[in-house]
Amino acid sequence: MNGLEPLQVSKYLLTLLLLGSVTCAFAQKTFSGRLVYDITYDQVPEDMKGVENGLPEKCVVVTDGTSWWMEQHTEMNGAYSIVYQSQKDSIYEMLKVGPDRVRVSSKMELERRVWLPTENTQIWNGLPMLQYQSQDPVENPLTVWVSKEYAPILGLFYADLEGLPVRFTKERAGVRMTYALRRLKLEPIDETYFVLPSSYNEVSADLYQQWLR
Repeated sequence: MNGLEPLQVSKYLLTLLLLGSVTCAFAQKTFSGRLVYDITYDQVPEDMKGVENGLPEKCVVVTDGTSWWMEQHTEMNGAYSIVYQSQKDSIYEMLKVGPDRVRVSSKMELERRVWLPTENTQIWNGLPMLQYQSQDPVENPLTVWVSKEYAPILGLFYADLEGLPVRFTKERAGVRMTYALRRLKLEPIDETYFVLPSSYNEVSADLYQQWLR
């Protein structure tokens, strides 16, 4: 037996089995399907008071685990969509500006933060969640609850997450908002979901930024 005694062989096999079980216990599944988040607003600047009711209340994400399509609706401009095509590592933003439908493309820019784990845990629809807090801002940190059952999706909401975001806060232009997962649906998603519609005209990033001001 190649110089190994039976007892040594048993210990060797037991070690392999234990290592295998530990690996399986922490293996994350790739999520493919749809995610629906409800959006609530915790903080709105004074100059936006009165128009917050027109802000998006729902965010829908379709993903195969690498590429994704995100869509939100506003009263003023209707659908605002972001598509990430992983093969090109490119982001495409699409929205209506007056009567026009426009699209602008850019390379992925990840929103990076240092996430510190807390001791808080919860269960959402059978999924165990862990809470993390951002290192900055110190006085009012952002929070994110993730499920490690599913692998993180590149560039979706935040970089450097350790799982699928279930509930989290974001802050942009003085607006602080909370996204809470309402529905998770597993289904096969192929590349046809991420084909860009031809009804949108490509514009330059500079012109796009002028329209947003």
